[in-house]
Amino acid sequence: MVPRQLVAELVNDMAGRINALGRLHNLLSKGRVQGTVDLGKVLSELIEGFRTTGMFGDWLDIHLSADGCEIDAAKASMLMLVVAEIATNAFKYAHPSGLPVELTIAATMTVAGNLILHIADDGVGLPEGFDEKRDAGPGLRLVRGLVESVGGRLTLNSDPLGLGFSIELPDTRQRH
Repeated sequence: MVPRQLVAELVNDMAGRINALGRLHNLLSKGRVQGTVDLGKVLSELIEGFRTTGMFGDWLDIHLSADGCEIDAAKASMLMLVVAEIATNAFKYAHPSGLPVELTIAATMTVAGNLILHIADDGVGLPEGFDEKRDAGPGLRLVRGLVESVGGRLTLNSDPLGLGFSIELPDTRQRH
């Protein structure tokens, strides 16, 4: 037998992900011909999906700053999955005591067209002695794999005041 609470959490998590992917599909189908999208708009839609599905209730407050970040639609799609996974893990693990979680997402573009994306929570950080190769769960492995699959670089910064992810993607503009 599977506990009712676990089933409810899994269904809620899956509903949020399906909603996020549906919103992404809707955004991309309206996208510009050259294959770029506004990352701020895409991530705003994802966050709105979290809110409308009630996926995190009032337990996750997300602050977004990503103005002026036009990126390739495929990379935006990948980043939606990354942000959804990081948000889900922040909700589950950032505050074991059950406090609401503050998640900050900030994106900027470099002159060369590289995207720098910072995602940070205000939780307890990774456990002391955490070794990514030994201790990473499927969520963190998925995030790293997605970022690296497009030539990006993922850096983690953990301390008792939270966990931060820094993602750098090479030139994110669509080329023809």
